[in-house]
Amino acid sequence: MTRSDYAIICGDFGGIWADNPNERYWLDWLKRRTRQMFRVKGVSWWEQEMPDEDEYAEAVRNLEHVGYKVDYIITHCAPTNVQQKLNPDFTPDPLTDFLEKIREKTDYHY
Repeated sequence: MTRSDYAIICGDFGGIWADNPNERYWLDWLKRRTRQMFRVKGVSWWEQEMPDEDEYAEAVRNLEHVGYKVDYIITHCAPTNVQQKLNPDFTPDPLTDFLEKIREKTDYHY
C-alpha cells in the first residue's frame, strides 16, 4: 500500500485473536500507527450492536432489489467460512452465519 491507498476497517478487523502479551504488543503497535480505535467486546463493543431481524430483512431486501449483484459489501466482520479460515477455533454467531448465506448467493462484479 502507498499513502494514496485507502483501507477500510469496519470494527474488529480480525488481527487480534487472544488476550496475550504477543497480541497486546501488536495491538499497541497498531494503535501508535493509526487514528483508528479498535473495538473490544465489553469495552467499546456490546452485544446490543448485533443486527436485529428487521436489519437482516432490510439487507436481504436491498440485495434482492439488485439481484444479489454488487461490487462489494462492507461489514465489520466476515462470513463464517472466512472467519474459520482465519481462525479454525472461531465459533460462528448469527451475524457470521447470515453473512455466509449472503456470500453464497451474491455475485460480486468487482
